[in-house]
Amino acid sequence: MAGQCRAHATASCRPRGVRDIHLSPDGKRLAVSISATGNLDIWVYEWERDALARLTSTPGFDHRSVWTPDGKHIVFTSVRHGGVANLYWMRADGAGEAVRLTESKYVQFPYSFSPDGKRLAFDELIPKPIGTSGRSLWKTWRATIRSRASPSLSFRRQVCRGSQ
Repeated sequence: MAGQCRAHATASCRPRGVRDIHLSPDGKRLAVSISATGNLDIWVYEWERDALARLTSTPGFDHRSVWTPDGKHIVFTSVRHGGVANLYWMRADGAGEAVRLTESKYVQFPYSFSPDGKRLAFDELIPKPIGTSGRSLWKTWRATIRSRASPSLSFRRQVCRGSQ
């Protein structure tokens, strides 16, 4: 993956910033965030084919990807709807569009799925009020994925609080 990369073998690029590297559950692919065009997008690298495919190409940041246990989907953070980083669901093969999972005025980051893929743990950052000496607050949530065909979250439950 070092040096030149290919997006479906149509264009070459020199990635300026590779971050958020996550190995797929079967160990055959990597989900990475790459800043190749001035914004941050999600790409999937396949070891066996030595191929790098771009999954997202929206303005802004798409990053912090997490694989579902079956390796068929990725949940990630994106600012595509209004500038606040919320959670999105997308097929790992790039088919279809990303589906918005959350609508919050606070920044959210996915962390992990339960082994059966039915629950997702994620954090939400609530900034300290401007002009106060307080601290920002991190809330950790657990949510249930209702359906893989038409994903949405239900029963969001706060499981932890902490300050920064």
